[in-house]
Amino acid sequence: MLPLVALLLTGLPENLEKAQAALEAGDVDKAYVQLLMYEPLASITRSNEEVTLARTAQAELERKQYFQASNLARFLIQLAPKSTFAMGVLGRCALEQGQIDEAQRWARSWAETDPSDPQRGVLEAAIDAKLGHWIEVSAKTASLMGDPRLTPAQRDEARDLNVRAGEVLEKNPAAAKEAKLQQASAVANRERELSAQNGKWAASDITLFCNTTSVDCDQVRDYFTQRSIPFVEKDIDVDEEAHALFVKETAGRAQKVPVTRFLTYPPAGYTVINGFKPQEFEQALRDKHPDWRTAHESKQP
Repeated sequence: MLPLVALLLTGLPENLEKAQAALEAGDVDKAYVQLLMYEPLASITRSNEEVTLARTAQAELERKQYFQASNLARFLIQLAPKSTFAMGVLGRCALEQGQIDEAQRWARSWAETDPSDPQRGVLEAAIDAKLGHWIEVSAKTASLMGDPRLTPAQRDEARDLNVRAGEVLEKNPAAAKEAKLQQASAVANRERELSAQNGKWAASDITLFCNTTSVDCDQVRDYFTQRSIPFVEKDIDVDEEAHALFVKETAGRAQKVPVTRFLTYPPAGYTVINGFKPQEFEQALRDKHPDWRTAHESKQP
C-alpha cells in the first residue's frame, strides 16, 4: 500500500498519463480523478478546467518540467482543440527536448489556427536558432521586440535571440547585409499589420520624396503632420538610395518633388501622387482606411 499512498500524496506525472489515456478513451470522470491526484491541479473543476490546466502547464514549463507541461498541454488540446496556448507549450517542450520536427509541427498548427498571433514568432525564432538559421532569427526578432502583443518575457527572449543572431552574423559581412534587408522588410510588415488592426498607419505606409527647398514639400509635410499621420521622409538631394527609389517609383517621369507614395491595403502595390494634391491624398488615405477622417477629424486644422 505504501507505494500507492506515496503516489496519491506526491502526484507523480503518472497521473497525467492516466488522465490523458482516460480522456482519449472518453472516460471524462476517470480523467478528472487522475487529475485531482496531481497536486498542482487539486483545485480543478469542470468550470475552470481550461484556465487551471493552462496556468499549471505554464508553471511546469517555467520549472523546466517538460514532461508534465506537455502532458497537461495535450490534455488541454483535447478539451480545446484550437488552444494556441497549448500548441505553444507543446512546441516549446518539444524544442527544449531536442525534438525539432515536433516543435515545427506545433508551430505550423499554431499558424494554421491563428496566422496573426505574434507570440508564435518567438517560438519560430527559437526553432530557427536551434537550426542555425541566424538570418531568419535576426529578421523575425527585429519585428517582434517592440510588439505590444508579446509578454515581457517573450520580448526579452526575442531581444536575446536578436543579440545572439547579431553576434553570429557580424562574422559574415554578406550574411549580415542580407539580415539587415530582411530585418527592414520584417519590421515594415509588422508595422503594417499593426496599423491595419488599429485602423491607423505605420510610418512605412507613406513615403514622401522631397528636398529642403521646395515649398510644395513643406505643404505636403504639414498636411500629414497636422493630422498626426506618420510618414517616412526621403531627401533625394542628399540620399542617393532615395533618389534611385524616386526614379524607380515614378518610372523616370517625375522631374521634381514632392512625390508621395502610399502603400495600398491589403499590400498589393503603391499609389504614387505627384505634387501637393490634398484631394488625392484624402482618397488614397480613405482607400486604405475608410474611417480615416473620423479617426483624425479632431486633429485637422
